[in-house]
Amino acid sequence: MKRIRLVACLLAMIFLVSCAGSRTLIVLLPDSDGDVGTLHVETRKSAVTLDKAFSAVSVIRNKDPETPYLMGAMDIEDRFRDAIDSEPLQRFRLKKWILYCRIDSTELTSEAKVRFDEMIQDLRTHPPVEIYVVGHTDRLGPHKYNILLSRQRAIDVQQDLILNGIDPEKITVSFLGESTPLVMTSDQVSEPRNRRVELIAKYSKEN
Repeated sequence: MKRIRLVACLLAMIFLVSCAGSRTLIVLLPDSDGDVGTLHVETRKSAVTLDKAFSAVSVIRNKDPETPYLMGAMDIEDRFRDAIDSEPLQRFRLKKWILYCRIDSTELTSEAKVRFDEMIQDLRTHPPVEIYVVGHTDRLGPHKYNILLSRQRAIDVQQDLILNGIDPEKITVSFLGESTPLVMTSDQVSEPRNRRVELIAKYSKEN
């Protein structure tokens, strides 16, 4: 279990594994305290929600996400033993950007806009295999509102990527609301570092 959690931490408690073809398996893992957030996975067709430990969903490009299901901890260990033991980051390397947003808004901060332009240049020069866009909020405001806000933040960044020439078929959007903060706070506390969109670009080892 320790090794599984280590891999999960690399992607904010999301276990992303590319399978045959264009299929991606996403598994939601608990943190070291056993806590589980809520993960919304959205394609261009529809969306599903993962909110239970070890819940999983397969995503195929240009199709609806498949029905979520629960994977046992031993099943995860057995199924991904080779990938975990061989350190999959040797096969794929990941690069992550964080874009901060203004309070109660989808608009990026001035610094994040500059960061976005730099990121676009990088993505054009070195096209990734896949891009995961994940929206977040701080704990200011109602939980349901923050889910919607994080969704819109992620979608806006997705659209900006497409407008800047990034292949939309490579982009997977998800949104976590206030459930995965960078900085832990009490409820109804404004925290600029939690108002963000994270982008994780996956590159083949050769790129």
